[in-house]
Amino acid sequence: MIRYLSSEEHERLWRICDGLLAASGARAAVLCDATTGALLVSVGDARGQGTPGAVEALGPGERVVHGEGAQMYGVDVPGGALLAILHDAEKLERVRRAAASAAAEAGELIKDLMPLPSSPPMPPHDHAHAAPTAVQPKPKRKPKPKRKPAAGKAKAR
Repeated sequence: MIRYLSSEEHERLWRICDGLLAASGARAAVLCDATTGALLVSVGDARGQGTPGAVEALGPGERVVHGEGAQMYGVDVPGGALLAILHDAEKLERVRRAAASAAAEAGELIKDLMPLPSSPPMPPHDHAHAAPTAVQPKPKRKPKPKRKPAAGKAKAR
């Protein structure tokens, strides 16, 4: 799960996705947390109509969803994200090349955004422990007697 982005981190990811659109001629790019599906960055116009068609695996961690009006190319981003790019069918190869570069660049940034892993659990140990010794209470002290004024000295009133 990717932690909350600061304004600077969000802008850096947005610029990566915007550069992807400029290099590929795609319509839109969306970067999501692969674990939760939370939207991290959206660039361009991702509106579309029609029913998605077949999903085609193009290689490890990359697939394309064919649709009536356009295609959606998706690639896994190192560090736990998914990059999806809406494009026209004839631009698939340009999108794949630009997405490979953008995914690597975004992955470098995202790896620093992952929460720290929790510490691994302590391994079980099979040796016996000595029974705890009873703690002896401290002996109570007798209160000190109050001092009496010395003889010959009168109290001042």
